[in-house]
Amino acid sequence: MKENVASPVFEDLAHKWMKKLGIAVNKDFITQELQAHPDYPALTSLIDFLDMGGMKYYALESEKKYITEFNYPVLAHIKEAEGKGYLIQVNTPHEWDENEILATRWSGIVLIPDEHPSWEYEANTQIIKQERILKLFAAATVLIILLAIGYVFRNNLQPLTIGWGLLSLTGVAISIMTIATELGMQIKLVKEVCNSVSPRGCDAVLKSKEAKGVGGISVAHAALSYFIAQFAFFIFSSSSPALLYTGMVVSLPLIIVAGISLYSQKFIVKKWCALCLGIVAVLAVQSLVTVLNFSAVYASFQAVHIIAYFITMALICASLVPVKNGIKSIREQMSAAQDLMKWKRDSDLFAFQWNKNPYINTNTWKEELQLGNPEAALQLTIACNPYCGPCANTHKVLDKLHHIYKEVINIQIRLTCDPDHPTDKKTIAVKAILEQATILQSDAHKAQMLSDWFEWMNLEKWQLKWAPVQDKNVTALMKKHAEWMKTADIKGTPTIFINGRELPRKYLLEDLFQLIPVLVASTAVAGNGELKPMALTD
Repeated sequence: MKENVASPVFEDLAHKWMKKLGIAVNKDFITQELQAHPDYPALTSLIDFLDMGGMKYYALESEKKYITEFNYPVLAHIKEAEGKGYLIQVNTPHEWDENEILATRWSGIVLIPDEHPSWEYEANTQIIKQERILKLFAAATVLIILLAIGYVFRNNLQPLTIGWGLLSLTGVAISIMTIATELGMQIKLVKEVCNSVSPRGCDAVLKSKEAKGVGGISVAHAALSYFIAQFAFFIFSSSSPALLYTGMVVSLPLIIVAGISLYSQKFIVKKWCALCLGIVAVLAVQSLVTVLNFSAVYASFQAVHIIAYFITMALICASLVPVKNGIKSIREQMSAAQDLMKWKRDSDLFAFQWNKNPYINTNTWKEELQLGNPEAALQLTIACNPYCGPCANTHKVLDKLHHIYKEVINIQIRLTCDPDHPTDKKTIAVKAILEQATILQSDAHKAQMLSDWFEWMNLEKWQLKWAPVQDKNVTALMKKHAEWMKTADIKGTPTIFINGRELPRKYLLEDLFQLIPVLVASTAVAGNGELKPMALTD
């Protein structure tokens, strides 16, 4: 079911809904994940995102008489003409009557969270942690700046000093927002202000050849360097008042730069940039302040400080170049990663790559060591070594896949061993694992047993929790494991198979978090193990 909802409304809605549920999801992360989904912006893209983090929910078609039984907030589907529609968030049962759109155009489809919703995904968790660190760093930076301003003002509360400091700090703030916009960063408030002055005006002006500057030094880059140098001189003016007047002298001729900017926006680019106008306003006011206090400024500044000012500005400008290039590189990599993510989530492309690999018989044995749904359309077979570090890392991913998708996938674990050498370290471990698996009745216990093994990979420690099993002969089963490894020509571990064919080389096991819902929804398994688009299956 496709929802014809324009970006970024769909991801904004999803983010706000999860936030309302008390689930911390990074806005950029959910936007990237949803937009990379082949069904974006359909409801299925959000459902697959919820599945990815193990969230319990109910996506169903209901009737209005049941609305008081829903867990709120919910997402309701609103129908439009020509079969199109969109989602809206409903926070209380009363809204169904109070909201005319809900009352008249609700299709009956609703997404309801579990009573105690939770969602967790490692990549998002790491981003949230990084966000917190950045916020602490930003708070510390602001505190340092405020302390520095307080240090300047402690013995000098003259209106000129206060006004100049505020203008300088305003210039730094606007310049940071300007260079961020130039680099393609989306700041909601800035975007709204820019569009209110001139739709897409900021982007048009900042990307014009006039604003690009020379040698990688754009107008925004130069403005930030200028205002940082000016603010630094303001801070140090508490010990040398002449530094304050130096900044004022330098600002005087920049009214010409402000005029050139206005001319370029009006007659060349023919768009207005709200951020550029903000910088122009600061430059104009600073020039006016300098003119009004010219006699005091002229009498106090020192020429040597002018040279120091431009050297400081040049050093700041040079130091910003690698920072700006680094940010550009990161954003380009993120864009490339998103394109790759879209490519990897294309189920038809995956099936094409997968079909190139030779078929290996992975049919289930009696007493197979497996987790999940044995009748599932998607059968994952993992060849691994009980003492293999990469296998342990792979099992952590498998454990999460099993936790999230245990109803729609089956995971077979096949272990390297040598039954002809019963004293071999690997053989002893495999024997203990298989013996334990034969007496465990539930998936949950088997999953925990395997997780403990791959966490410790220490037989003595493991058997303190999972006591040795008596009177269970698994020799025949071990021989099946060993023979299959030989028949499948396993060269290294872990090796991952999906429905008898090896996972394509360009894919990682982690990619299945996003691929499994797409494959389950859009493919069927033919008799020979091939994945085919549903429409092509008999």
